[in-house]
Amino acid sequence: MTLKFVSLTALFLVCASGIVFSADNAVDQANQQFSTKNLTVKVGDTITFKNSDDVTHNISVDDADGNTDDLGLQKPGESLTTKISKAGDYAIHCHIHPKMKMKISAQ
Repeated sequence: MTLKFVSLTALFLVCASGIVFSADNAVDQANQQFSTKNLTVKVGDTITFKNSDDVTHNISVDDADGNTDDLGLQKPGESLTTKISKAGDYAIHCHIHPKMKMKISAQ
């Protein structure tokens, strides 16, 4: 009975505190393309872009309102991370390689 009470109390405290657990999603880049064309995430999740290519990339994240988050140059072997802060669709592309495109849907 005591263990059950402690577990329920702990669960209540976590829920009441408003703690939201986010996930880290990985997207690889090889052969001048993203490893996926579409990715669905939750608001608060992060996306890590790993450059497994032998060329430099420049990743940009465009939201539906036209705002752009330029993650900067990404040399081979480097990773860049962005956090999704609001629901909606995001267009991801590489400024250096215009054919490199993907879509992120955040819920």
